[in-house]
Amino acid sequence: MRNWLPYRKAVLVRNPRLAGKFDIARLPSWSGGGRGSVLGGHILVIPRLSKNRGAALKAVDFLSSRAIVKRDATEFFLPPALSDLWRDPAVRRAMPDDLQESVFNARLRPRVSNYQSVSRAIYTNVNRALRGDLEPEEALELANDQMDQALEGP
Repeated sequence: MRNWLPYRKAVLVRNPRLAGKFDIARLPSWSGGGRGSVLGGHILVIPRLSKNRGAALKAVDFLSSRAIVKRDATEFFLPPALSDLWRDPAVRRAMPDDLQESVFNARLRPRVSNYQSVSRAIYTNVNRALRGDLEPEEALELANDQMDQALEGP
């Protein structure tokens, strides 16, 4: 399964039929290349036209407080944004062993205007190769063609 780790892990460990029957692995690196991680975000913003900025700021303060960030890490497996929480024993138990390295070494995702289409070209064709519907070389060529189309198109 290719999915964002924290969200899926939180769902899987709470399912009694699946708990203990799965593991998490890092994606492989390319030959000669290193590993790379790209982070999503839990971005808390207050709209400029908000009618109640004070309440919105209190909500942001609450959601980004140490207690809630720790709760999100231990109960929902969301990597903590507060770096010292990675040393907390409860957080360390909740996080996969190599997640901290992935988070601390993450890079910005490429600036691609049609990112969804590029991503889709990769994951659908890799999946087809893994299922045996296509030879790996054919899947990669098809993915490359689809990425080129996505990058050229609107």
